[in-house]
Amino acid sequence: MRSQLAFVASSLLFAAVAHAQATTTQPAPVRPIVIPATAYSTLVTKVRLAQDRCYAWGAPQVTRSGNTFAITQTVAARAQCPAPGTDTTDVELGRIPAGAYRLTYAPTAIGSPVFAAYAREFDVRDPAAPGGLGIRIEPARPTALEPVTAFVDLNTCELVTGFRMRNDALEVVTAIANVPCDAPVPRAVAIGSFPPGTYTVRAVRADGTVMSTQAFTVGPARTAATINEYPQELSGLWVSPDEEPGTAIAFINSGYNGGDSGSGRVNGLVGIWYRYDATGAPIWYYIETDTGGVAINFNGSVFRYAATNPGALPFQRTTAATGRGTVNIQLDALSGDLRLRGVVDGEAIDLPFRPFRYTRNAWSGGN
Repeated sequence: MRSQLAFVASSLLFAAVAHAQATTTQPAPVRPIVIPATAYSTLVTKVRLAQDRCYAWGAPQVTRSGNTFAITQTVAARAQCPAPGTDTTDVELGRIPAGAYRLTYAPTAIGSPVFAAYAREFDVRDPAAPGGLGIRIEPARPTALEPVTAFVDLNTCELVTGFRMRNDALEVVTAIANVPCDAPVPRAVAIGSFPPGTYTVRAVRADGTVMSTQAFTVGPARTAATINEYPQELSGLWVSPDEEPGTAIAFINSGYNGGDSGSGRVNGLVGIWYRYDATGAPIWYYIETDTGGVAINFNGSVFRYAATNPGALPFQRTTAATGRGTVNIQLDALSGDLRLRGVVDGEAIDLPFRPFRYTRNAWSGGN
């Protein structure tokens, strides 16, 4: 009994000491951060402060002397800490011309403890000048109808909120979220496929403020002029939800020169087909087809792969393919479906496949 009372007494003492420490020791460091996404001459530059909840913080005050900004703030320990942790508050420095600046921050304590002062250098950039926000196009020299991605430099608190065509440019619309900013991160935005020509991509605010601009040129396809044709791109995920729900084929569509039938044109289509066998067990097929012309009429074979040494370590395993049948794939011009016909593992196949539709949250309207 005596030991239990001693344990309770010691626990209460520890809790009292911990509470006293929470309100009398040095608070969590403030370390003010100039929000990089706002440090541009076209925007209002902001500083983010971390505020320990165990302390009461006064309203931040900003003064400026030349290229030095000073933020002061009163702070006092609370009698009771509502909950451990920190909150953030943003302080506006205003619109600042491009250049090099210094920020000092000095909390003024009411009572104890003594608070550390902080100082840091920061730059305000002109987004239109070299070294401003950038956009990188990948591939750097796209060809006709090749998928293009724009890597847009944004900060960690910057969100892509939409995508639109305006003033003869493709605009990536951004906004600042209420989360900490500490580093620039390039955001990959799939902007589509284009015919030959010159195009412009801009990163903008919703109000039209331009953050960055990049032009790029799309060249002709790398094929001879006599076979420079553009059949429908079939790459992607195709499904048959009515006839075989829960299954899909991932197609990769490629065209190349030379080949069979004397036409000098070969259009290839390969696919990974996920479906189920007669017992309900999952099964994977590899489809390899091609056509002698650009028309969507593919003929080829279906294979299954298996490890020849399944007991070996994964990186030592080898595989071998066995033919499981033949197929023909054509496009139904009326419905837009691909029709897959043939015989696979002794089963007659006649299935329609349509593109799997998905949404991209980055696009306004969820399209």
